[in-house]
Amino acid sequence: MINISVPGAFVAQGTEDSYMKGCTFFCVYPFGIAKGERDMGDLTNTENIKYKKYDMNFACVFSDSNLFSETEYKVLQSQWDTGLMKCMKIKVNGQDELFYITKGYKNLESLLPNLSPDSFILIIKGLIENIKNIKDNGFLSFRNIELSPDKIYVDTSTYSVFLTYIPANFHIFYDDITFENQLKACIIKMLSDNPHLEAPDTIKLGKTLHDARLNIESLYNELNGKNRNYKNAYKEELNRSERAACIKSLNISPEVFIEITKPEFVIGKKASAVDGCISFNKMISRVHCKIIKQNNKYYIQDLGSANGTFVNGKRIIVNDMEQISSGDTIRFANSDFLFMEG
Repeated sequence: MINISVPGAFVAQGTEDSYMKGCTFFCVYPFGIAKGERDMGDLTNTENIKYKKYDMNFACVFSDSNLFSETEYKVLQSQWDTGLMKCMKIKVNGQDELFYITKGYKNLESLLPNLSPDSFILIIKGLIENIKNIKDNGFLSFRNIELSPDKIYVDTSTYSVFLTYIPANFHIFYDDITFENQLKACIIKMLSDNPHLEAPDTIKLGKTLHDARLNIESLYNELNGKNRNYKNAYKEELNRSERAACIKSLNISPEVFIEITKPEFVIGKKASAVDGCISFNKMISRVHCKIIKQNNKYYIQDLGSANGTFVNGKRIIVNDMEQISSGDTIRFANSDFLFMEG
């Protein structure tokens, strides 16, 4: 039996289920706030912050205006491409509020009852990737990210994840370990509360999260590593002796499947200019990238796209040829595809 807990935090014990056979999870709520108190109407994370509901949007209100960080707020305005919710500082009845714009997105809490296991894994993957990006860029502190499912937002057309960041002169979480434990505990609780998510990949994820040594970096590697379960599933699905190389969407319904039918295969959203058209996402450029077969190896080349081409989470340099192989995740702007060789 493994426990996830943080000294000084409120700890709510969960029930054992098929995800966690032999394990007991603890959902950790920082600052002594029990789950029942975390309602949108008058939600309080700490004694210094509360949230207010505005139709489909919400605002963060500081008890003292001096707790608001103007420096972090300015940095935040340039960090939207890292997966953070857009926000603006407004004044209501003489009081400063940080207004978050959620139009076009849905919060994870509302999506959970109808998510498939694969979609859940994609969202968690995006969540961890965004947190890692914030940690790596060094301009903002990931310890000021809200981890409540009702503060994690998703673009349901692409399953891209957007996080609520609090620009404050203090940290929401005491230290890195507190944040990481809360992150793991919240994911476990989402799995436990939604039994329809049970599948081999989510069971594996739940058990992995009980490893006390697991930090953000190792969790990111686990979700994006060479031993991902869905790689093997797709390998079994494709008969490579009979089919061409292909890319297959990971986050779109209905599924998008494109066969790579020529040695230099151009991908983009303008049908008349490319070999493989991806029209559902306006973030993809008209002529976005090219997949090249050369000496029985495959490469991808970004053709100067506006929002980038990524291989396993790493943005590739424009016009450079990046080698790819079966099971690699390719991202065009903010849409993920799985590459499989013919």
